[in-house]
Amino acid sequence: MQGESQGLSPEGIVGALHGGGTISLTRAQFAGLSPAAFDAAMRLADQNAGAVDAGKVRAAVSAAMDNRKLAVAKADAEVTIAGGQMRMANAVLPAQDGARLAVDGTLDLKAAAIDAQLTLSAEPAANALILAHPELAITLKGPLAAPERKLDISALLGWLGLRAAEQQTRRLESLEANRRADVLGDLARPMPPAMRYIPQGTALEINNHANAAAAPPLGTNLFDRLRPEAPPPAAVSPLSVAPPPIGKPANPLASAPDKTTDKTNDRTSTAGGAVRPVPLPGLRSLLNSLFGSQN
Repeated sequence: MQGESQGLSPEGIVGALHGGGTISLTRAQFAGLSPAAFDAAMRLADQNAGAVDAGKVRAAVSAAMDNRKLAVAKADAEVTIAGGQMRMANAVLPAQDGARLAVDGTLDLKAAAIDAQLTLSAEPAANALILAHPELAITLKGPLAAPERKLDISALLGWLGLRAAEQQTRRLESLEANRRADVLGDLARPMPPAMRYIPQGTALEINNHANAAAAPPLGTNLFDRLRPEAPPPAAVSPLSVAPPPIGKPANPLASAPDKTTDKTNDRTSTAGGAVRPVPLPGLRSLLNSLFGSQN
């Protein structure tokens, strides 16, 4: 730092000092500040379904920063001196966990008093709902040894309100998307790989006969053909009559007149003139045996 002054007393020399320079910080710590305050405020808002209560937020932020310190590994800040006051205007100091501390204020060298505002902000997370930076401010005013401290969370409350509105908007968009038929679609149930349908007549190779009812005999081909079983042969009716031999009459009793035949012929005549064929004697005897005489 460089400066010059003149006066008749020490107080006059300090009051007339003017100049400027650079303040360099290495492994500095600021008491009562911590980026954990933002996490506490977000947790509180999420527990209350996005509702923002200024009193509860202030209490949560104060509890998160009490007995904590903000570490600044290394930073430089430009200062000016005029009228016995050292001023630091909008100096941004990189701090721990990606946080930043902006300092704007003056230090009265003659009265040893401070009047400054510290603004703590944090970078939004990778999956943050909004891109705005959360921030809070602390005002220091009074004697340098014990200045009065005031916490200002108005900017943090506004940020929490924007975050709650964005959460509600995304929730509504998600519900609307889930209602659309093109998103839901039909439930697809693929066929299990163990189930296969084989057309009839397809050769099927059986590699394991351990579970078969009976092991195949030696020399049997391991290819089974899936085909429907052949239908059973048609049953021969016991009432079928074999055709007569060649050269013999169809009815051996046809040449001889028979009273029974005549009576049958009479009964088979109908009113319409249609005549039913005369049953063979063998067939008639069988019917008489089963159902009794038909006379």
